[in-house]
Amino acid sequence: MITHYHRDHYLYRKGEEIYYKDKVIFLKDPVRNINPSQKIRSYVLLNKMNVKNLARKVAIIDNREYVLENIKITGSPPVPHGKPRTKLGYVVMILINIDEYRILHASDVQGPISRKALDYIVRMKPNLLIISGPPTYMVGTKIEQKYVDKALHNLVEIANKLPINSTIILDHHFMRDRNYRVYLEKLRKNIDKDRKIKLLTAAEYMGYRIKQLEAYRRELWENDYAYINEKE
Repeated sequence: MITHYHRDHYLYRKGEEIYYKDKVIFLKDPVRNINPSQKIRSYVLLNKMNVKNLARKVAIIDNREYVLENIKITGSPPVPHGKPRTKLGYVVMILINIDEYRILHASDVQGPISRKALDYIVRMKPNLLIISGPPTYMVGTKIEQKYVDKALHNLVEIANKLPINSTIILDHHFMRDRNYRVYLEKLRKNIDKDRKIKLLTAAEYMGYRIKQLEAYRRELWENDYAYINEKE
């Protein structure tokens, strides 16, 4: 699955094209609803790196549905990468339906900030939502506080509309904030307790200890991973 063409979301380096060989690739439309930089990257991936010929199948996933044996795969319409009309372009969310259990991967919707993304998530009623959380660490640099506040509000609205006993995995942008726990506890307090919604980081969901590698990137590079070793 390639939800969009930002370089932390697909393999793009020379030599990595081998990993696409004989795979079925569902990808964001490389031509429509795409900003210039991602359009160039998608062209390089599919043509210069020859992935379109190496892969067993390449299929556009935007607003389409595919069935593989008992697994139904549905792509959302393109939604903003964060706030509406952002220069960062669009992403596609992916719904996996297996025996009526619904998993929705909402990559880089940042909260979501966009109402379009929120409405789609609620409409799909996922039992497990994996979502890129609000980019709280970017306030004052690349994003205004009002958009982060909106993302936090939207996330609570989603949690209160998902099926009872659903799980939300909140990660990616959200975990780049060293103070994520403050926001996480506020979110948990605002979710209707009767709905029994679990709000977790990816590490917590998998039973691992949390290691915020992105948030402590500078220290890790400067100290040759001493920070991680000290925390073991």
